[in-house]
Amino acid sequence: MYTADELGGRTVQMDGQNWLYFSGTSYLGVPFHPTFRGHLMEGLKIYGSNFGGSRRSNLQIPIFEEAENILAQFLGAEKVISLSSGTLAGQLAIKTLSSLGHQLFFAPGWHPAVEGFGHYFEGNYLDWSTFILQHLSKYEPPHPTLILSSIDVLHARKYDLDWIKDLPEDQTIVILIDDSHGFGVWGEAGRGVFPELIQKDNISYILISSLGKAFGLPGGFIASDQEMIQKIWEHSFFGGASPIIPAYLYAFIKSQSIFPLQLKQLRENITHFLTASSVSENFQYLPDYPVFFSPKNDLAKSLAKENILISSFPYPSPSDSLITRIVLSAMHQKGDIDFLIKNLEAYFLND
Repeated sequence: MYTADELGGRTVQMDGQNWLYFSGTSYLGVPFHPTFRGHLMEGLKIYGSNFGGSRRSNLQIPIFEEAENILAQFLGAEKVISLSSGTLAGQLAIKTLSSLGHQLFFAPGWHPAVEGFGHYFEGNYLDWSTFILQHLSKYEPPHPTLILSSIDVLHARKYDLDWIKDLPEDQTIVILIDDSHGFGVWGEAGRGVFPELIQKDNISYILISSLGKAFGLPGGFIASDQEMIQKIWEHSFFGGASPIIPAYLYAFIKSQSIFPLQLKQLRENITHFLTASSVSENFQYLPDYPVFFSPKNDLAKSLAKENILISSFPYPSPSDSLITRIVLSAMHQKGDIDFLIKNLEAYFLND
């Protein structure tokens, strides 16, 4: 366990020493980008540090809808609604679906943000998708809704979605996907999984995501069709919750030009890490994705001797096994990555 005195994005200060930081989820490095920070300060002057009111109050602030329209257009979704966290987005989506009588089927690897009452499968993801196809071909549960993640960020694996094309066509099926670790980073222009989803007349999608991973905002969102978003808007859980801080939405809107540049830099950093040496063969990873999983948990202690901090802790609960990963960001400089590679080569040479 480490305690940071100061965060610097690509570095952290601990006990007066500067450490290289290859952990966290700030993939695009937005929280430390000077342009974004400048717009955030402007937003704080206009909107203050918080808006402690309901989105359904008699005072409306247009910036919420403006930011949601940008997100919807970027995704290619019909409608988006924003929340104060990705976890709240997941819980609100689940609560809304449950209140509408949907029967929920949770895939392995579900995130605690989408926990709720439903069917939890004991087994791996491939077995679950096989079970779903067989189960729905034999039974017609009320409003079947499938809950899954787009990426297994712990082990740097993408979940296959090709089985969706084989779902029965005589039932109306909802698929809720958590794309928190893909949105802004994965796919064409960083749009995540949404644009590549298989479209069928009897299937409707709900996508939830954190905005804190790629875009540095303390918030999240739900994307779906107009009808579903309206039902979410009307839910008491939404009406009773404070929204995302408007100053951050102001910064998000004003900083649109920096996000593609940060994504480009992130992908250049990934390419450099993969091509500068052969150490990548010791990791499990995805193309163009900044997370590299290692089964060797002592790697973290070895790198710590050189003031390099990587991600290595039990997740999601303290009783779970260690998960050890290297996480690159757009903030990292070529020299940072070269120093990391040098120490990785020494570790694997002696392993």
